[in-house]
Amino acid sequence: MRSRRLLALLLTGVAVWASAPLHAQGKPLVTAKDLGKWEGLGAMKLAPNGQWLAYAITRGNEENELRLRGAARDTTIAMPYATQPAFSADSKVLAYLVGVSPKERDKLLKDKKPVHTSFAVRSLATGATVAIADVASFAFSADGRLVAATKYPAEGKKAAEVIVIDVAGGGRFAFTNVGESAWSDARALLAFTVTVDGGAGNSVQLFDGSTFVTRVLETSPSVYRGLAWRAKSEDLALLRSRADKEFADTAHAVIAWVGVTRAGATATTLDAAVAGAVPTGLRIADYRRPTWSKDGGMLYVGLRKREPAAELPKKSDEKISDVEIWHPKDVHTIPDQRSSEQRDLHSTMLATWRVGAPKIVQIGTDPAEQVTVLEGDARAVETSRTPYPFGQMFGRRDEDLWLVDLATGGRKTLLEKARHVFLGDPAGRHVAWFDGRDYWSVDVVSGVRTNLTSTLTTQQKIDLVDREDDHPTDVLPPIGQPSWTRDGALLVNSAYDVWSLALDGSAVRRLTDGTKEGAVHRVATFGGFNAPASERAVDLSKPVYFTLFGRRTKHSGYARLAPGAPVQRLVYDDASVTGLVHADSADRYAFTRQRFDQSPNVY
Repeated sequence: MRSRRLLALLLTGVAVWASAPLHAQGKPLVTAKDLGKWEGLGAMKLAPNGQWLAYAITRGNEENELRLRGAARDTTIAMPYATQPAFSADSKVLAYLVGVSPKERDKLLKDKKPVHTSFAVRSLATGATVAIADVASFAFSADGRLVAATKYPAEGKKAAEVIVIDVAGGGRFAFTNVGESAWSDARALLAFTVTVDGGAGNSVQLFDGSTFVTRVLETSPSVYRGLAWRAKSEDLALLRSRADKEFADTAHAVIAWVGVTRAGATATTLDAAVAGAVPTGLRIADYRRPTWSKDGGMLYVGLRKREPAAELPKKSDEKISDVEIWHPKDVHTIPDQRSSEQRDLHSTMLATWRVGAPKIVQIGTDPAEQVTVLEGDARAVETSRTPYPFGQMFGRRDEDLWLVDLATGGRKTLLEKARHVFLGDPAGRHVAWFDGRDYWSVDVVSGVRTNLTSTLTTQQKIDLVDREDDHPTDVLPPIGQPSWTRDGALLVNSAYDVWSLALDGSAVRRLTDGTKEGAVHRVATFGGFNAPASERAVDLSKPVYFTLFGRRTKHSGYARLAPGAPVQRLVYDDASVTGLVHADSADRYAFTRQRFDQSPNVY
């Protein structure tokens, strides 16, 4: 009886389903071909002068394109399969890579041929375009007059051809067997390494874009890598390999030119082969590219332990076991160890080299720990998570902080068992952390610790804790990510507002008034998280932008806070308003707006 009832229900369902189209004959069915035409809005970029906008259009059938809009005519130009747009610093040209159609890509893969992109650079004034086939990447010179296009290396090779294009004059300069290349951000200087099979002819060279002259800085059978320019200068550094049959790894010497174009400028070298130059049992590794201190006096490099050359294993027919043994005391599970294997193999310990000194100073003590150099290049902070293995296993990331003197390598404890740490202020003087209720700061020079929010949380009853965080933890995180200001304050979040905290605990100031209308205010960031603290810091002497979100209404938008004025709403709609970008050299911004019933558009 039960099976008959089920059959009757199924037959009834079939009848209803079959009759449904009779009531909707006026509406055509959406086919797979129709879905392939469905468009999405991708990343967008403004020209430095704010007059041009490039944005990506993606489709389900992968017939994607890059669109360019701007200038007086306000026309839209479509460039099929174009990606990675970049405007020159003077906003005169647009460069981009061009892929292939899905049909052509499938044919190349079927024929087991590589799928390469090409390169194009377009004049925004005339529309004239220069194209180069088989280009993997490109980069503009600081002034935007030149662009270096790096072609794909030949099969089985690492070095490739680099073509420098004079955008205005139309000239081209080709360099072969290039391993690495990098523009200075001070002016049109392109440093590049040359790597030749067998080593004969290996060198590091410099192309001067103002004179179109190329000169060899150094040549040897060694491999050169890790090119590093100091910001806004003509100081150049790199690594030179040093082979040693006693070891399976490769050590490196550090080479630096201070004012590489200056008459008579010579290289200063820290040779790892010299006794005492590098701590015993360690090597300078190429996994960390050298970086300069702000004043150019020091270089930061990465150290790893040396790996002695092992004897060749004897051949055996015995099958290698694939059994995994899991242990309850493992801090990191086997899948976690597997996923982080390459990262662990390439991690290094930070060291500093005072340019011209006979040896380096080791700063980091464990490749698995993080070292952060504080602003001013006088001190660094290294984490230590090993004292808290149980917490690490279950997401309770307690850590000790060690303060390290960059000149001597001397160390002392800064904090113990801290959970939510924020490094460090633009002056390099303070480190902040959150204890599950309040924000604190510690003066790295005096060691004085200050509760920054005791009056805010105790007297005003303002909650700074993210109560919606659902991780099983004994110390809840703060609401959002705090921001440093250039004048020495910490910007933190409550449920709806942003507060400014003086680092000595003397003042607490609310910048926004989102609680009144239930609109969540958060600082809108434009810079990358890898930028120095001084560049990421919020400048309260200039307009500050906030994201807006209505917790009940679900409205969203942006607001601006100018010095001495109340918060001004720029846009706040019953829509999703996101993706704020700004022009580098103009007070012009763009954002995306969309709703469930409206496609995304750029404004």
